[in-house]
Amino acid sequence: MTLFSRAPFIDYYWVLLLVNWCSHGLGFIVSICVKPHVAQLAAVVIVFLFNIFSGCKSILRTKLTSLAVLFLPDLDKMFPPINYIAWVTYLMYGLQGLYVTEIQYFKNIYDISKSLDIYGFRLDRFPMIAGVMVALGFVFRFTAWFLLNASKPGSYMYRLASWITNYKHHFGRLKARFNKPKQVLVAESVN
Repeated sequence: MTLFSRAPFIDYYWVLLLVNWCSHGLGFIVSICVKPHVAQLAAVVIVFLFNIFSGCKSILRTKLTSLAVLFLPDLDKMFPPINYIAWVTYLMYGLQGLYVTEIQYFKNIYDISKSLDIYGFRLDRFPMIAGVMVALGFVFRFTAWFLLNASKPGSYMYRLASWITNYKHHFGRLKARFNKPKQVLVAESVN
């Protein structure tokens, strides 16, 4: 018995291109934030964590799209922000896109509604998946741009980031300025 894909290569290419788009943006962030000698390891660990939270196998149904994670089946019952991590991992949308791309070509042969119900996917959701992946790619790139500009000493963003991280000092100065006792000037008489 031979297994083969029914979807054309170009359909898979578009989904994998979107995954690549998001991966490069995330790689930019890792290369800016992590020291060069551990950046490759950090990127692998981050992608592995994204894969854990991606919803690669559905066991439980969640409220939003009936997804749960193989490694964390009670993800929707965990406390925030852990239960929302799957919604910001680009790999969840990549897996959905690949699954929907492949299964749509089996609808003339099999009843695919049960397969879609098990995983909580819908055939008409692919434009939303592609849009979210494009948006996540832009968010990753904007974050990388912000971090890169914030890492240059003397730049406006570096000063803003320094001000934000030293907020206790700045608010302490503001508090001291407004809590000073007001001095009353008394005019001296001239003889």
